[in-house]
Amino acid sequence: MPVQKPVFKPYYQNQIMAIPPTLDELVAKGHPVRIVNDVINRINIQGLLDAYKIKGTSSYHPQML
Repeated sequence: MPVQKPVFKPYYQNQIMAIPPTLDELVAKGHPVRIVNDVINRINIQGLLDAYKIKGTSSYHPQML
């Protein structure tokens, strides 16, 4: 039986919005949330992804949550 991989909903932090053009423009360059974002993006979540149960439709990516 082949190993199934989870299907996640797209996760694009740098997506373009109508106004303002990008989410990056909404957050000040020195805002603490940028540090939080950097820490979250560096966390190794491979163990979580390996244990993810595939059920139904696509899910939100764990890093996004």
